[in-house]
Amino acid sequence: MKILLIEPPFNRLTGSFKRGYPYNLTCLASYVAKSGYSDIKIYDPDKKKQIYNINILDQRKLFQQYLGLVNDTHFEVWREIEETIKSYSPDLVGITTMTSQYASAMRVATIAKKVNERCHVVMGGVHPTIQGDNVVKHPCVDFVVVGEGEKGFLQLLEMLNPAKHQKIKHIPGILFQNEKGEIVETPNSTFAESLDEFPVPDCKYLHSLNSYTPEDFGLMLTSRGCPYKCTFCSNVWLRKVRYLSLDRLLSDIKHFQTNYNVHQFMFKDDSFTVNRKRIMEFCKEVIANKMKFSWETSTRMDLIDLELLKTMRRAGCNRVSVGVESGSERMLKLFNKKLDRKKIITGAKILQESGLFWSAYFMCGLPDETVAEMEKTYKFMLELKPNYAGIGIYKPYPGTEIFELAKASNLVNDRVENDYFFKTNPVDYFFVNTNRRSLVMDSETYNSVTQDIIVKFGKYNSKPGNLWKRVKARQQLYVRDQKQFIRDLRRGMSLFSH
Repeated sequence: MKILLIEPPFNRLTGSFKRGYPYNLTCLASYVAKSGYSDIKIYDPDKKKQIYNINILDQRKLFQQYLGLVNDTHFEVWREIEETIKSYSPDLVGITTMTSQYASAMRVATIAKKVNERCHVVMGGVHPTIQGDNVVKHPCVDFVVVGEGEKGFLQLLEMLNPAKHQKIKHIPGILFQNEKGEIVETPNSTFAESLDEFPVPDCKYLHSLNSYTPEDFGLMLTSRGCPYKCTFCSNVWLRKVRYLSLDRLLSDIKHFQTNYNVHQFMFKDDSFTVNRKRIMEFCKEVIANKMKFSWETSTRMDLIDLELLKTMRRAGCNRVSVGVESGSERMLKLFNKKLDRKKIITGAKILQESGLFWSAYFMCGLPDETVAEMEKTYKFMLELKPNYAGIGIYKPYPGTEIFELAKASNLVNDRVENDYFFKTNPVDYFFVNTNRRSLVMDSETYNSVTQDIIVKFGKYNSKPGNLWKRVKARQQLYVRDQKQFIRDLRRGMSLFSH
């Protein structure tokens, strides 16, 4: 069976920079290849044309461009996808998608069926996991795989043999339509207890391998799952944290250093330091074995201490990202992160003292958030003095507790048809009335205040001192990979080109 796994285009449609490679699809390919399904290609059309723009402050404008190009069937990327599918001639096309790129995923599915109507089309990822009953209604989607997809996808491959087709309904975590057009949803998917049973992601399956940089290949997950219950997160099915063993983690790092010349890793765990003992052991192994690489990760303000951060820095860590979310105590309670301003201030002081470059991420524009509370968030950011401050305007996504609160106030509605995503700017998804995003202010005020805070954060990040700290944090990387300095310089210039 020939399998083509596709990451739908998004960054080429918005004109924004993309870092990394299709990690989840590569994990999936490597897993099923162990069982003999090795005729696989992974295609990410975003990587064919490198874009360096990191100035993404005006998301409405970027997403409006996305909406226009996702509907422009003559746009170059759709021709490229059609040509790729034709040339590879797969028996199955697998597509992963988040909500924001779902229209793009549907366009890819349509192209796949246009090329070969007998080709099986399977969708997975966050959006199909949350709204699988809607996704499987699409005429070009045959199956949806929900949750952690490796095991369910492998079983689906084995059952696509016509002689075993009737057994598909027994595969955990699958949705499909039966002969009567009824949606069949199988029991919940199963999860691996240990991540060591998954092979190292094998990048040989990537289409156009030379379009990726060494830093792209540094993307890794050392754990899956998060024990916390933040109300803005939809990862409700992954509460249990499972880990790669330290031996396996160190082995994987050496593999990517040796085979892909990786000098900068990005550990994308939900909360990297949730198991402090494990991270201390990891760092001590890196130091003892004199392993030379830089790395960055994300965690929580209440999962750090000075000894841990200094040890991480000695082991090559050059950036830590944390979610602060808000400067309002009321909003912090709403997010259910179990963090208050006092804990956040303490964490910020520890980060400053550690000498690590650190980023703080905030959110504003929630349905009942006031102008004063948004101003508190900006002032709190200035008080904390992160080296980089990210700000996101609230977007309601199904599967989160906050979405249900907005739904109860008749601000949003998650029951939309598939064609809705081709007619709506992603920043407006699920709003009943796009001119009514707030329960406490009118549309003009809301738009003015949120745009103002975006501009203020942008100016803060563009300060020469903050940009210089970013360069200093990556200086060891630049010594090892001079080409990366040129790439970063081009990305940095995009901050001043709009």
